Amino acid sequence: MATTFAEHARRAAPTHDRIAPRRPAGNHGTAARRVAPRTPVPAGTRCAARGHDPREIASWETIARRRSVASAVLAGALLAVVTWLLVIVGNNYADAVAPDPTGSALVHVRSNESLSSVAARVAPGYPVEAVVEQIRELNDLTSSGLVPGQPLVVPRYR
Repeated sequence: MATTFAEHARRAAPTHDRIAPRRPAGNHGTAARRVAPRTPVPAGTRCAARGHDPREIASWETIARRRSVASAVLAGALLAVVTWLLVIVGNNYADAVAPDPTGSALVHVRSNESLSSVAARVAPGYPVEAVVEQIRELNDLTSSGLVPGQPLVVPRYR
């Protein structure tokens, strides 16, 4: 009679019933063999399921899951560090790229001109955002609305 794979696996799998304490070698006489009391395992938990013996080696699926979780945590930490660096560097970027003016000049706003176009006209080749910020500081502007003919103090560069 041929045995199926499931029957063979059931016989070969270690169970808590088959585990007996080891006895030291030697002649112990004919005394009754003591068996350690079995630890009760609650029914319906993962501990009672087959293949969840902590003494066994983890399966390949478990190892792959642990590796994917570890790589996800590592990627999240790396993303957090990169975001933190960008925030720190980004806060000081406008100050770092802002040119130092050598003086100031008075210009009048032309029709259909914005702060960005005024900054590009008075300081070509410099970062527009940094020049706009300097124009706002020099003229105490709270909004970007300009009126044609309005005088503005602008920084002058070499």
